[in-house]
Amino acid sequence: MKILITGATGLVGTELVKLLLKNGINVNFLTTSQKKINNKPNLKGFFWNPEKGIINENA
Repeated sequence: MKILITGATGLVGTELVKLLLKNGINVNFLTTSQKKINNKPNLKGFFWNPEKGIINENA
């Protein structure tokens, strides 16, 4: 299973990501900070800017 979430680098999102990964779920996340994109085997980050309508089409 694969899931896409926003807010993965925040307080609640960080814990949610840990839980999802622990249960074998691949997580893709959107972030407005390119510095927070730290890809791992089951965790992939993608840049987006909702104000400008920019989103990585691979997300």
